[in-house]
Amino acid sequence: MHYTSLFEAIRTEPSLTVLTVNQRLSQFLLSDYEAYRSKQPTSGATPDILPYSAWLKRCIINPGRPDLFSGYTLLSEMDESTLWEQCLKEEDHPLAPSALASLVQEAWQRLCEWQVPELDWQQAARGEQRKLIGWIKCFESECKNKKLLPAARFLDALLTRLLENNIPLPRQLIFVGFHQKTPALQRLCHVLQQKGHHIGFYETPAQETAAIQTFICQDPLQEYRKMAEWAYEILHNDQNAFIGCIVPDLPQSRRALLRAFNETAHPFINIPGACEESLSFNISYGEMLIHYPIIYTALLWLKLSITPLSVAEWQVLLDSPYLGDYSLDYALRAQLIRQLQKQTISSLSLAQFTALSSTLPLWQMRLDKINALSRASSFIQAPSLWRNEIKAILQLSGWPGQRTLNSTEYQALQRFEALLEELQALDLIMSACTFKAILYELKKRATNTLFQPQSVPARIQIIGVLEAAGLPFTHVWFAHADAAKWPPSPNPNPFIPFSVQRQYGLPHCDALHESRFAKTIMKHLKEEAGQLFYSYSIFDKNTQQLPSPLLVDFPSIELDPSPLKSQGFQASKLSTVDDTVGKILQNTQLPGGTGLFKEYAACPFKAYIKYRLKAEAWPSQSPGFSTAFRGQLIHKALELAWKELKDHAALTALSPEDQQQKTTRWAASALSELAVSTCLTSSKRLLKLELERLSYLINNWLNYERKRPPFSVIALESAEILKIGDFKISVRQDRLDSLDDGERCLIDYKTGNDIKNLDGLFGDRPDEPQLAIYCSISEKPINNLAFAKIHHEKLQFFSLVKKENLLPHSLLLNQVKNRDAEEWELQLNHWKNVFLSQADAIAKGHALIDPKEGKKTCEKCQFGSICRYSPA
Repeated sequence: MHYTSLFEAIRTEPSLTVLTVNQRLSQFLLSDYEAYRSKQPTSGATPDILPYSAWLKRCIINPGRPDLFSGYTLLSEMDESTLWEQCLKEEDHPLAPSALASLVQEAWQRLCEWQVPELDWQQAARGEQRKLIGWIKCFESECKNKKLLPAARFLDALLTRLLENNIPLPRQLIFVGFHQKTPALQRLCHVLQQKGHHIGFYETPAQETAAIQTFICQDPLQEYRKMAEWAYEILHNDQNAFIGCIVPDLPQSRRALLRAFNETAHPFINIPGACEESLSFNISYGEMLIHYPIIYTALLWLKLSITPLSVAEWQVLLDSPYLGDYSLDYALRAQLIRQLQKQTISSLSLAQFTALSSTLPLWQMRLDKINALSRASSFIQAPSLWRNEIKAILQLSGWPGQRTLNSTEYQALQRFEALLEELQALDLIMSACTFKAILYELKKRATNTLFQPQSVPARIQIIGVLEAAGLPFTHVWFAHADAAKWPPSPNPNPFIPFSVQRQYGLPHCDALHESRFAKTIMKHLKEEAGQLFYSYSIFDKNTQQLPSPLLVDFPSIELDPSPLKSQGFQASKLSTVDDTVGKILQNTQLPGGTGLFKEYAACPFKAYIKYRLKAEAWPSQSPGFSTAFRGQLIHKALELAWKELKDHAALTALSPEDQQQKTTRWAASALSELAVSTCLTSSKRLLKLELERLSYLINNWLNYERKRPPFSVIALESAEILKIGDFKISVRQDRLDSLDDGERCLIDYKTGNDIKNLDGLFGDRPDEPQLAIYCSISEKPINNLAFAKIHHEKLQFFSLVKKENLLPHSLLLNQVKNRDAEEWELQLNHWKNVFLSQADAIAKGHALIDPKEGKKTCEKCQFGSICRYSPA
């Protein structure tokens, strides 16, 4: 046991205090000591083991000497950050206030921790670095006037009192896990030794480490999977193994690591009902508190009272089980989410959303109250009073919901409530402020708070380099040991002169310092771990990588890209079902109109899930008008135009000025009519731009139609029910013209850029079947078809006619290369047979995954997550 001699000293010396480098090590020592003590004949007292930073704070808050720091308030790191922002709020700096405050706070803390003489760094400061002098004076003046004691000054304050008075401190202190002793720590030890205290730094006994090897992986994903497989193989063979998976850039790699370990040992963790608390590994670096859905929902609800939310944010609120009675109105919420997805603007104010949510009476009541509270959000009051306001707003929302929270959610809720309580301390730091200011502060704290739920001790620890200090691992895998990440890149603070940072050895000051730090870590790992491996990836995000120069003495092994071994999946028994045929259609009405045949031609499975199972792809949100909505505008504007014009003669009779004026009116009417059910009227600038675009496009199209031979419009946007054999189908024709010779021409508007010829009309699986369906089954003969391409890049007819020169760019059937027949009647008969066959297969539930153009068809499909088909 690594710490046997330490535990023996603790057992025999009850007054001994053990100080660890971090919280993780203190928790481990407490747990390991309990196991050690249970085997001893005498149990002894509870040991005094705690992190060094917690001990300093305990010394300041000394119940034995309450007079030591009477009247002082201890500043937390969050409060200190806020105070720095207050001192810098008048600064005109390109960095955001929070980013600037963070850098300045870091600079001051390093100067304090490394005991850099004030005169040295002030004399060396140049340019913007000299501003740090004034910022620190302002900060320390605020602390003095308000009797605030920041954490970086705990040690100085303690040493001052220690030299002036006899403070009751432990007579014997042992430091554990301190691979690097800062000047501040060395000064403390020196003063304590002068006062007669016994100080020691515990060094774990060195053990013989097996041969160290380097594993070469193809990419980080393989590296993570191999690490997980290695860890669980060791644990399977030795239940007492203590395994360390060390990752230098753990914050950036955390999610990928979590996914790899879950896939290896807990493949079903994401299935509803799975217990997240039963994980057999522990990952040290927590997530930002704001990333937990229960906290994000609360902050989003608070935000809506002061600013409009994006449509995506409103959808998050509606879909959240943490608001109100989700189990009672989730179906109504889903309907409203679907309605929001059809909106063509990117954000909605509280008032706009309230107007849309009339179907949710419980939400209406809550939103009305929030609206009343939001009117008070411009008031100015103390931060502690806003805390009560925040609680009232969240209570109105029904947060955190009616269902029982799991352990992770409950712990996150408790941490958030602690943040709310911390707002009370802001009265000493901030003056009276608005609700927007206090919400900014709360969100900043939730973003900067790394939260990790408490869990049972695990034998596999995924940790960063600093967290590994002192932990007695039996097996260690050190990942990302490539030249770019190990040693770490220097990261000096820009506000401290570089010469001073190098002189006093401040953290991350230069490459030499980082190299020494890395070598120290590797030395301790070699002495403490029973088995030690390093690994790196050859490629990371398509960038070739080299091994760390510190690995040159270790033999390398290139790992094979073996498939992922999953205990859960290996134990599963797979069964197969025939999913090529669905349910037989019970009625003769085919769903979906001509779109059903278009999708069936592309892929029968896609047609089945879209029109029979009513599956819908989740729409993507984008600012402005969607392509589909712009297509609807063109259809509507042309419908209004031809309802008024009626024929070619009326069009040619218009002067260019009259046509432009009427076109603008038709475009405005189309926008007004289609925007009635949305909130578009509030976006005046967007409407104006769209009106200009639409009227320009329609005017150009009418100019193109002026070149046609005479015609009259006899039907617009008309819907009919037609029969295909024994089945009925709904069809909607965009427009039907009567030509000068009495012939009729069916026109289909195409507002995209896909149509480039007539090829989509032909073959056994036509890509564009709507015109062919109508012509082949209509009772009245139609011998002319046309796609009207109305797009800003191209205005053109693609026409198939029975006689020449009836339409611009028209072709006779015998001029089409991929035609199905030589004569028009035979072509109509071919179409009819094709659609009769497809209708029969659709009714029988034909649902075979058969993309017409293989990979090209699948790339355009939005249902890949359902079929999971991977074309070659």
